[in-house]
Amino acid sequence: MELIKSQFAVTYEIKDGDIKATAAGVMDDRPYGASVRISCVNTFEVLNEKTQFTNTVKQEVFFKIPCPDDLTAGNVGRFFQQKFKNHETVVCLGGLPDRNNVITLINPVEYFLPETATTKKAPIAPKA
Repeated sequence: MELIKSQFAVTYEIKDGDIKATAAGVMDDRPYGASVRISCVNTFEVLNEKTQFTNTVKQEVFFKIPCPDDLTAGNVGRFFQQKFKNHETVVCLGGLPDRNNVITLINPVEYFLPETATTKKAPIAPKA
C-alpha cells in the first residue's frame, strides 16, 4: 500500500501480540499475498449500572503488514518477535480498522526490517 495523500494519520503503538507470518497462496480460487498479522487485545473493566457488576470487556484488533514475498514475511515476523521479547514498543502508522477489525499498516515493509544502507526508517510522507 502506498500513501499518496494524507489528511489524517493514526499512530499505533504495538507492545505485544500474537504474530503470524503467512505465505502467499490461494483460498477459494482467490490469490492472496504474503503478509504478517499481529493479533492484539486490550482488556477493559466496565461497570454495569443495572447489575452493579464490573464486566471484563476485550477489544481485539489485527494489524496487517503486506509483504512482497514469503521470506520477507518471515523476516518481518522475526522483527516483531524480537521487539516483543525485549519488551520494546513498535510505533506504526495505519488506517482505521475495517469491519473485521483489521488495521492495514501503511509503513513500507522496509520499516520493519533491520537497518541497512537501503532500508532507512524515515517517516511516511505522501507523494508530492
